[in-house]
Amino acid sequence: MRPTGSKAASDSGIEQRTKKQAGVAVEAQHHQLPAIRSLTQRAPTAVRKFAFLNEVAHIRHRVEKCEDQIRQAEASRATCDEKVATLEEELASFGDVKDLGTRREELAVRIKDNKAKLVNLKNSERAILESKAGVDANITNFEQRIRDEHARLETRSKEKRDRTMEKLAEANASLAEKEQRLKTMTEERTRLLAEADSARKEGERLQIDKNEWRDRVAECDQQISRCADMEKSKLAQFGSQMEQVLAHIRQRKWHGRPPVGPFGLYVKVKDAEKCGPLLRVVIGNAMGNFAITDGRDRQALNDILKRAGNHNTQIIISEVDLFDFSAGEPPQNYLTILRALEVSDDYILRQLVNNLHIESTLLAANRAEADQMLVSLGSGGVAMAADLYRVVRFPRWQGQRDEFEARRARLSEQIADLESTYNRCRKLASDLEPQISQHNKAVRGIRTEINNIQLELNDELPVNIQSLHDALTQQRTEKADIMEQYEQLIKEREKVQQDQRPLVAESERLRLQIAAHGTQRGGVSDRLNEAVAERMNADNSIVHFTSKADVEREKLTAAEEVGKTLEEEFQAWSAKASKYCDPVAHPRKVDVVQRAVDAAKAALAEREKRQGATIEEIASDMHRKQASLDTAKSELRALNSLNNALKKSVKQRLARWHEFRRHIALRCKVYFAYHLSNRGYFGKVLFDHVNSTLNLKVQTDDQAATQTQAREKDPRSLSGGEKSFSTICLLLSLWESIGCPIRCLDEFDVFMDAVNRRISMKMMIETANTSRGKQYVLITPQDMNNVNPGNTVRVHRMSDPERGQGTLAFR
Repeated sequence: MRPTGSKAASDSGIEQRTKKQAGVAVEAQHHQLPAIRSLTQRAPTAVRKFAFLNEVAHIRHRVEKCEDQIRQAEASRATCDEKVATLEEELASFGDVKDLGTRREELAVRIKDNKAKLVNLKNSERAILESKAGVDANITNFEQRIRDEHARLETRSKEKRDRTMEKLAEANASLAEKEQRLKTMTEERTRLLAEADSARKEGERLQIDKNEWRDRVAECDQQISRCADMEKSKLAQFGSQMEQVLAHIRQRKWHGRPPVGPFGLYVKVKDAEKCGPLLRVVIGNAMGNFAITDGRDRQALNDILKRAGNHNTQIIISEVDLFDFSAGEPPQNYLTILRALEVSDDYILRQLVNNLHIESTLLAANRAEADQMLVSLGSGGVAMAADLYRVVRFPRWQGQRDEFEARRARLSEQIADLESTYNRCRKLASDLEPQISQHNKAVRGIRTEINNIQLELNDELPVNIQSLHDALTQQRTEKADIMEQYEQLIKEREKVQQDQRPLVAESERLRLQIAAHGTQRGGVSDRLNEAVAERMNADNSIVHFTSKADVEREKLTAAEEVGKTLEEEFQAWSAKASKYCDPVAHPRKVDVVQRAVDAAKAALAEREKRQGATIEEIASDMHRKQASLDTAKSELRALNSLNNALKKSVKQRLARWHEFRRHIALRCKVYFAYHLSNRGYFGKVLFDHVNSTLNLKVQTDDQAATQTQAREKDPRSLSGGEKSFSTICLLLSLWESIGCPIRCLDEFDVFMDAVNRRISMKMMIETANTSRGKQYVLITPQDMNNVNPGNTVRVHRMSDPERGQGTLAFR
């Protein structure tokens, strides 16, 4: 067994030496690889040239890529600029809500004043009703006492009193009949007067319309006269001493273009025998006119013309404007002044068109033909006849005049009818005047007779009944005064309420508008901040890629310089080498380099064997790890996206919760103010959601009665009853706002007086009746005799506690 062990040890040593030698060989091959790489580095210049060119191409590609990134960032920046500008305009369009807030404060002051007026009116109404109740009681008492006295007197003077009462009843019946007829006639007279007044007003309105149409007819007549005045039939000389005038014009220096004229020098009649006499009359006056382009030359030209004796020569000031006047010409088959002339100067031609309308004035052989030409033309105008008649058609003014005249005639007929109605109604009203006077006289006589009968009855009555009648009459008079005051108070209250309703509606609208303004402005502001952030990112990208492109350009410039040097070296070396032999791709033999490469590969394969994995396996393992890494990155991105979505959802829910909280607070404020109004109080609830606090402000009715502009009380300064009532109002408002199904309240009226307790209990019962699906449990030690049980209200009264009692007894 020992020799075997020695052999094993020997084999192990041999194996170790073999591995050691193999490792040394591999290390040697490993050290040979740098030598092979150095051979590669000492390759010909052409190889290095091509490699360097590839590197330059890569650098140029990076520069182009950076420039593309810069262009994309600049495009993004431009888009962001437009978006920011749009959002800024939208933000600026919202304006300032300061004016709305000021207006709402003014409305609040006016609403508060009206509420104070309503409280005062309510107090006055209560006092008036109390006074009326007292007067009604007195009237009832006096009437009963009078009936008792009459019952005692009936046995003594019944027959005489019955006769007097019959006379009194007949007089009252006659009075009622007369008053009814008088009322009917008065109403008829009022109706007739109203009808007459309406007819008078309608006549006045139609008279105004009639005057307006009359003015328009006069205006049309004036326009027709003005158009007729345009016809001129005077003959004028061409001018005197025109040669001297033209000589002076040529010698003088002018500010603008030298004067042009007389117009006759540039105008020639095509058919002088046929049209000459007519044109001499129509445009002969204008043939001595001059035209200048600068107003400063007018005085000098006028002096020249006056010295030559041309005092009536017209000087036209006009710039040189060769406009197109063909739109004002009639069809070609109509002869016009322009078509009968030859004008050699375009400037003179435009002056004749502007001043004499030669392009639209027609020429005819006689007056009938001229009129027929204008009628066939259809648009009106002016035509000159060879027999020296000037024919004018005015379709516009004549048509309008006829239309206005027809309207004026219709209005005259309506005015006449209304005047007839007015006179008839006035006559009927006048006819009723004597009858009304007669009936008034009869009514006064019957009333006098009734007063005499009443006095006769009163004389027969005992003194105590007379005094009772006087007292009853006085009470009735006082009641009439009270009812008149009450009606006046009711009208005033309705007026204040009518004034109050639009103020409250406008205040609510302003509140909603202010709230919507804040929400919309906040949304636009958030979008604007996001757009500004995107623009900053684009600016940063532009700066980053610009600096990166500059660095790459510097590298490209340096590489191009090195490449140029390398190219020069390659050309120089190639020229020198070509003198000795042809170019050689590699200076060493292929088999030598191949043996070196094979040896290196064998050493590397041995090393891979010892490592237990090939390059492909290592690469495959690397790919698997890379795939796992990509999967982890994808999952991480998905989780980040989910996280962002959850954050956005949380923000939206938080915003919605804030909105719900605002609505709940608003609802609580409205209910609180409503409940306080049942007692005549005013108040508000102040929510501070940031500091989680709630404050109450209450204005009691005594403040409203004494101090109209008083500030609200702090809850700590209220009395016990006021504080308990305010607390109940707050609890009812909170219950209605948060919607709890079961609502309990214990000993809420301990510190209240009878009025507050009655109003509070009535308010809670009404609130409970209007709250469907809600149960109210109210516990109080007070007596609930003022509460009426019903289908929705139950009162459970506990018996007095007893010593040793184990259960509660309800009844």
